[in-house]
Amino acid sequence: MAFFVDEERKFVVYESPKTGGTTLRSWINYAATGELMVSGTQDYYHESPHVYSLLDDYGYDYSEFKSFDGYETICIKRDPVKRFVSCYTDKIIRENHIENCDLGHFIDNFDEVLENHPFKHPSLKGKEIGFLWYHFVPQCYHLGEDINYYDHVIDTKEISTKLKSFLESKWEIELPNIHTRKQNITKVNLSDDQTEKVKEIYKEDYNTGWY
Repeated sequence: MAFFVDEERKFVVYESPKTGGTTLRSWINYAATGELMVSGTQDYYHESPHVYSLLDDYGYDYSEFKSFDGYETICIKRDPVKRFVSCYTDKIIRENHIENCDLGHFIDNFDEVLENHPFKHPSLKGKEIGFLWYHFVPQCYHLGEDINYYDHVIDTKEISTKLKSFLESKWEIELPNIHTRKQNITKVNLSDDQTEKVKEIYKEDYNTGWY
């Protein structure tokens, strides 16, 4: 969620919620400590409160898009509809941040629902922005709107290949393969009408020409 700056090696990695940030942050922690933080169930890797407290020191910033001159830039992007489905599955169904939130109602009243649930979350380091808004906001908020700013644009499906290779070459280490989330939730399927409505919600992202 936002960007990671490696001051020593002069590169920046940008990502948005539900585009592989847990994997990225786990690799950052591994590069810094040689360890991965694992959940109590041992099913998947994730950030513990300890990791969150260290990310600032490592160069991780939970902010909107910011450009850096003289740095090699890389971003992780994801098809907006797939990202929406992933976010709804994770934050609404699995974590239940909004009780009894019907998918159709959420899509039809997207802005209103997020406005009515402005609660903050400690993972955002005291930012005065709603936790759900931050997750569902278009990727342009996190990545900007100019694809030409980036030296490397990768898709989430390329994290274990292109992003992993990029970071390994920069840090001169071998990174472990990470399974970040075990999916045990019934798959969300959008109707054609709902898909078109979601595309309209994320028209800013599609207008960038990245998708």
